[in-house]
Amino acid sequence: MNQDQLNKLKKALGEQASQTELQEFLQDIEDLLSKPYQLYWPNKYTAHKSVFLPTTNKLDPTFSDKEHTYIVGDNLHAMQVLNQSHKNAFKCIYLDPPYNTGKAFVYNDKKHGNGLENSRVSWLKMIYPRLILCRELLQENGVLFVSIDDHAQPLIRNICDEIFGAHHFICTFVWRRSGAGGLRGKFPVPTHEYILCYTKDIHAHKEAWFAPYSQESLSDFKHKDHLGAYKRQALYLSTLRPSSSQNYPIELPDGTLATPPSNRGAWRYIESKYQQELNKGNIEFIRSQKSPLFLSNGQSASYNIYTKQYMNPQGSNPSTLLPESLGQTRSARAELKKLMGADVFDYAKPVKLIQYLFSLFPSKPLDLFLDPFSGSGTSAHALLKLNQDGIQRRFVMIQQEEPCPKNSNAFRVGYRSISELGQARIKRSIQEMNLDVEFKTIRLKSH
Repeated sequence: MNQDQLNKLKKALGEQASQTELQEFLQDIEDLLSKPYQLYWPNKYTAHKSVFLPTTNKLDPTFSDKEHTYIVGDNLHAMQVLNQSHKNAFKCIYLDPPYNTGKAFVYNDKKHGNGLENSRVSWLKMIYPRLILCRELLQENGVLFVSIDDHAQPLIRNICDEIFGAHHFICTFVWRRSGAGGLRGKFPVPTHEYILCYTKDIHAHKEAWFAPYSQESLSDFKHKDHLGAYKRQALYLSTLRPSSSQNYPIELPDGTLATPPSNRGAWRYIESKYQQELNKGNIEFIRSQKSPLFLSNGQSASYNIYTKQYMNPQGSNPSTLLPESLGQTRSARAELKKLMGADVFDYAKPVKLIQYLFSLFPSKPLDLFLDPFSGSGTSAHALLKLNQDGIQRRFVMIQQEEPCPKNSNAFRVGYRSISELGQARIKRSIQEMNLDVEFKTIRLKSH
């Protein structure tokens, strides 16, 4: 670009624009044009580049991945320090960032200006470098969860697709945060939030994910034999399209031959698969006066035919619609109040919810679980509960020294900062579960 073009660009951006700012703007344009599509905001390229610059910050005392750790300090700088020594080291990262994008927030990375920024652009500037660092810190088969509301969900999905790659997106979980009570406005009441799930490398996941059975699901497994508990599934399905390969005669215990209705439904299995299940003892014939099956003479059969579905000790296939038994915002607030003896935090997530997410994928002893927006410490509490399965995973919480408002209940009962409250919550949860566990508090120091 020649001087005349630079002068025109400077005039368009404002005479106060420096040569460096002009170059950054041009780099943003070049980066934007190099990709088929992406979400753009001013100085995006600079934010990306700054993540990988050397940092003079350090953690004091030094971080050890062999113990539970609580880090007090700015999460961006703390993650940069962790990335120097523990790149590709974390099994799971859970993000619950501030997502009231129309309001001010405390994660302001600018060291100058007129105080806190309050625009969506400023929120994007905040979250973008932190998500880049999340990807750097995750193992190849590591998992990222991001809690988000419906306003910020399109933004975070777009950014995560860019950073992780859309093909490494696993799913979006839907969590019911509240009922639809209260005052009625003109528009639908928002009752749900979302938890986006990504992995660093979708091909690195060799094992299936499992979810614990709900109480309702467990009640279905009411039969038992020498192989364990099982539930019955009808071999005949009226919803299947009639098919010659799945419409063969089956001999019943009384010697008669049964088939599905000729014009509706079919057997669940083709004949060879049925014979395999029969030989394994996985087929049951139960007498019934209301059998949907027919005999060769056109009369109703005297039996229903079922397959046995055994309970998997690892759990069931998880759904993206999260069970309501995992709790809501109100129940999370109540459980925290009971633990702390006072109503000290408004918007904590339920412990059961985070424990459920952490339990979905295989993990092993000393796997690291990171929460950069630790808040009240719910994820640490959840991991300690999950560790009661005998697998001693390690948590790493990060929370900056955010003061509790002077008019808050937390301040009135003695907590001066969110980090102080979070550490107290973790200590109380350890006492409540009667665990022989400690965690180390370290601080981010700048030089």
